Amino acid sequence: HDALPICGLTCRYCGSNRALSAHPSFTKKDLVEALKLVMKEKKCDFVNLSSGSVETEDGGVEWLQPWVEEIRKNVNILISLDLVPPKNKSWIDKTYAMGVDALYYDLDFFNPLEADKQECKEQDTRQLEALEYAAKVFPKGAVLSHVVIGLEHVKETEKRMKALLDRGVIPVLVYFPPYPDRKSVV
Repeated sequence: HDALPICGLTCRYCGSNRALSAHPSFTKKDLVEALKLVMKEKKCDFVNLSSGSVETEDGGVEWLQPWVEEIRKNVNILISLDLVPPKNKSWIDKTYAMGVDALYYDLDFFNPLEADKQECKEQDTRQLEALEYAAKVFPKGAVLSHVVIGLEHVKETEKRMKALLDRGVIPVLVYFPPYPDRKSVV
C-alpha cells in the first residue's frame, strides 16, 4: 500500500505516463508533492481519490486510508473519495472518522440492462441503503452518485434521480452515448 501503479495518464505534476514503464511507483509523498505543485499554480479546493476497488467488503476505504492520512498531515484541502458502497455500514463511519469530507459512490446499481435479475435487485437495495446511511453521517450535499443518461428512457432516469434525492444523495448526471448498433432511448 505504499505506492500506486502508474495509471497510463500523463501528469505534468507527477511525471507519470504510459511511456514511463520503468518509472517507479507513485508514492504518498509523490501525491503530496503533486498536490502542492497544483495548489501553487491555481486554486484547488479538493482532491478526489478513487479506490478502483469493487471486490472488497469496505469498497476500497482501507486501501485509501494511508493516502488520506498523508494528505491530511501535509496539505490543507478537502478530500473526496470515489468508492463502491461498502457491504457493511461501519465502513461509512470509519471513512468519516478518518477525515474524508465527501463521498462519491460509483454504483453498479441502476443498470437497466440487468434490472430484472434478482441478484441485481438485492445489490441495488443494499447500495441504496448504504447511500442513505452515508447521507446521514456526512454533511448535507457531501454524498454524491452518478445517474447515467442515455441508457434508458428519460422517465426512468428521473425515477433514479428521485430515488437518490429522496435519500439525501446528490445525483451527478453522466451522459453515455448509445453504442452505434443501439437505438437511442432518449
